Amino acid sequence: MRKFFRSQLALKCPVDIVEALMGHSSYLSEAYRRYTVKQMAEHYQNTEHLLYVSMPQDIQRIESEFKEELNTNRKLVEGVVLENHELKREMIQQENKLAEDGKRLGELEEKNAYLEEQIEALRDIIDREREDRKDRTTEEEYNKLKKK
Repeated sequence: MRKFFRSQLALKCPVDIVEALMGHSSYLSEAYRRYTVKQMAEHYQNTEHLLYVSMPQDIQRIESEFKEELNTNRKLVEGVVLENHELKREMIQQENKLAEDGKRLGELEEKNAYLEEQIEALRDIIDREREDRKDRTTEEEYNKLKKK
């Protein structure tokens, strides 16, 4: 830790101040060092960011891009989930309508079969009426001819 502190602060801060902040003193450096506590504090504040342990810029950029992509994908997934729920709801409605239509179709087919039976029965009645009429017409003609 001390090595890191010294090497990082020495990049932008006078070495004498770094040494003083570390508590080092040599017999001559104190005599030549003429920094006030305020000046030393200012130098420290200006270079304090160098002491932060952080990720390299490339990794920070990759992390940022990854988070953005993750957020975009999360939004896409949420949209797909919502669309999926909506489609399921619509599918259930269509299935219910199809079931109702199937039931209605069954009822109509039953009515159609009944009506076809009724029509067939009426045709039979009409055919018998024609036969009866034909027979009567033939008898009437025969009787007319007989009278003459």
